Amino acid sequence: KNPVVVEINNDMAITVTFVEAAYTLDVDVEGSGTISVEQDQESYEYGAKVTLFAVPEEGWTFAHWTGDLSGSSNPATITMSKNSNITAVFTFSIQNAIDNANDGDIIVVPQGEYLESLDFRGKSITLQSSDPNDPEVVRSTVLDGRDFGNIRPVIRIANGESNAEINGFTIKNGKRGVFIGEWCSVIITNCLIINNEVQGDGGGIYVMENASAIIRGNTITNNKAENGGGLYLGNATCLIKNNVIEYNEATMTKGGGGICISGGLHEVVGNTIMNNQSDFRGGGIACDNGTHLFKDNLILGNSSRYGYGAGLH
Repeated sequence: KNPVVVEINNDMAITVTFVEAAYTLDVDVEGSGTISVEQDQESYEYGAKVTLFAVPEEGWTFAHWTGDLSGSSNPATITMSKNSNITAVFTFSIQNAIDNANDGDIIVVPQGEYLESLDFRGKSITLQSSDPNDPEVVRSTVLDGRDFGNIRPVIRIANGESNAEINGFTIKNGKRGVFIGEWCSVIITNCLIINNEVQGDGGGIYVMENASAIIRGNTITNNKAENGGGLYLGNATCLIKNNVIEYNEATMTKGGGGICISGGLHEVVGNTIMNNQSDFRGGGIACDNGTHLFKDNLILGNSSRYGYGAGLH
């Protein structure tokens, strides 16, 4: 034992034996990935150098180390001087998952806030939250474009994607929420599309000519654009069904606080379109040209500040 008490009553010889201390290294992960330890063993001598490699799973990226190792170097080396605990933190990158996906893949995004501007890059894939039918999961799986708000939409689908799907997200703070380009076919369901703004058309969703879209079961609110604060539908083919479209704003002459339609063949069915505002015309809906079906919508409390058609023009 140490300390020890020795009673001296004659000449004595005492030897003290020192052994090198042995230290343990415990590793853990946060997120999805593994840690590879180059010199993996049960214990380490004082001063031993141990190299760690953080290996993310597909769709995840290594962020940083915590515990007795800090920083984001990968690989990283620790010099052992005590029992140590180290955690590798991995974060999910949606764009990375898209880049590694193939047509027909389903990408399931864990709950969290993602400061990304996404591009489907021509891939016909499904992007969905962990439970698109649970409103709490939708509210807590957030695609936030605030770091790109004056430059890009939160989601861009503009390279001929067919059967691309977006299901169960909060989409906010972008230069448009979702941009759908020519010759693309897209389904958007169960999303909350909120607080997007553009100096142009289609604050929440913009659909270009020759595209097709099914936009169903979403809440599209508090978006702003020159025309089509909530949605702008070009000379395309769209089904707009069972959405809540409210508190959106249009500031220019085409109008359409909630929806602006400019040609095409569209069905607008079973929506609640309320409390939207246009500076010029069509507080709820402004429609130019095309052949359209409007059926079973509740259009209520919309306003046109200087022009015509508070509800529908």
